[in-house]
Amino acid sequence: MCQTHRLSGLPNRIYAPFVTQFATQSRRRTLVCRCDPLPGTRLAQRARADKRLLAGLGVFALLAHAASLFTHLMTPVGLGLDFFSAASLIAAAVIALTLLACARIPVENLLLLLFPLGMLTVLLAQFAPTGTVQVIDEEPGILAHILLSILAYGMFTIAVFQALLLLLQDHQLKHKHPSG
Repeated sequence: MCQTHRLSGLPNRIYAPFVTQFATQSRRRTLVCRCDPLPGTRLAQRARADKRLLAGLGVFALLAHAASLFTHLMTPVGLGLDFFSAASLIAAAVIALTLLACARIPVENLLLLLFPLGMLTVLLAQFAPTGTVQVIDEEPGILAHILLSILAYGMFTIAVFQALLLLLQDHQLKHKHPSG
C-alpha cells in the first residue's frame, strides 16, 4: 500500500508515522513512503510513538490489571493486601498516573519501564504464594488512608524513574551521544 505522492508547498517536516523522507525531483517535492516489514522495527529507527495507540493499549492493559487486582484484593471479609498485591496496586497507580500525565507532558519514555513492571507485579500477585495475610477490615477512613499512601508511593516511583531517565540522558549528552 506504499505509494509515492507528489506534493507541493508542503513543509519540510511532517510528523506522521509513515513519512520518512523527501526526495527532490526537478523542483517538485515527492513524498517517499517506506513500509516497515515488522512493526517493531520502528523503535530501532527511532520513529516517534503513536500517542493514541500507546494510550489505548495502555488503558486496556491497565483495565485488565485492575480487574485482576480487584478479584485478588477483595475478599468477603475485607481487603487482603499482601506484599505482591501491594506492589501490584502501586504499579497500577503509577501506570494510571503516567498515562494521565501523557496527555499533558511528554513522559511516554517512562512507560517503557512501567509496562513490564506492571506485568511482573500482576503475575507475582496472582501466582506467588501469599503466606499469612491479615485481612484489613477497618473503617472506610483507614482504608482510604491506606490507599492514598499507596498512591503516594506510586508518585515516588514515578519520580525515581524520571530521575533515572534524566540521569541517563545527562550522561549521554555529556559524552556526546545524543541518542534520545
